[in-house]
Amino acid sequence: MKRLVFMLAVCLVLPMVAGAALVAHYEFEGDLSDSTGNGWDGSAVGTIGYASSSKAGGNQCLELIAHGAVGGTDGVVIPGSQALLDAEESLTISLWFKAATSAHYGYYDSFVSKNAGSGSSYETAGWNARYGGHPGQLAMAYKNGSGSYGLANNQQVVYDTQWHHLVFTYISAAEGAQKYGFTNGKARVGVYVDGEAAVYSWWYSGGAIYSTPNTPITIGVAIDSRNGGSAYANGMYGCIDDVRLYDEFMTGLEIRSLYQATVPEPATMLILSVGGLLAIRRGKK
Repeated sequence: MKRLVFMLAVCLVLPMVAGAALVAHYEFEGDLSDSTGNGWDGSAVGTIGYASSSKAGGNQCLELIAHGAVGGTDGVVIPGSQALLDAEESLTISLWFKAATSAHYGYYDSFVSKNAGSGSSYETAGWNARYGGHPGQLAMAYKNGSGSYGLANNQQVVYDTQWHHLVFTYISAAEGAQKYGFTNGKARVGVYVDGEAAVYSWWYSGGAIYSTPNTPITIGVAIDSRNGGSAYANGMYGCIDDVRLYDEFMTGLEIRSLYQATVPEPATMLILSVGGLLAIRRGKK
């Protein structure tokens, strides 16, 4: 019964989240398929596995622990995705993450990435939803202009071996002004943890994120494409689940609704989220 209520709430809530189109969705139920039907199926990089513990209503999650430490080269690449979420004015990345250890050994650990440049080098183009740089630091990093590198940093520790819902957002200055009335002429980036805003920042007068036309999207690992290379690096260490890629910026209210819709318990929260979103949508008409 609880499973039925959960699935009903997800089916009702998620299609109504903002005007954001869900362009790809990875549930990791024993495979790397894109459940949207858009055809963005993933392909394994290195050694991956599936664990039975899942925090998104399913039975399994993607497990990346074969390399034995943070910063490995195992993960998922989405073949042919060079043009997907490329040179975007806005986007949202949503996922669940559970660290395999409470110790963090790496520098940058990429959850979802489409960036040129990795490691200790700032991105030269593209974007990277990541953890690292300093202990406890989550960041949505991007490059959208000459000298314009921005990120939203948060010192909240998520390497605590517990499941956390993480959302990373970006919106350009122009689109923010047009859709939300932002008036300071800067891009806005944000990081949300378990449905709440961990941090958001205004950065530069940037437009669309710089294109990375030769770089596909990766999950759990990044591509170090500096100097024409294509090595995989900066892998995370733990389990990742329910990865969702949206082509629009989500507000805090929409992110909280998404969080509630992907938490299996308690069921009453899910029903309330359905009612809340219905009210929101009516109010927008």
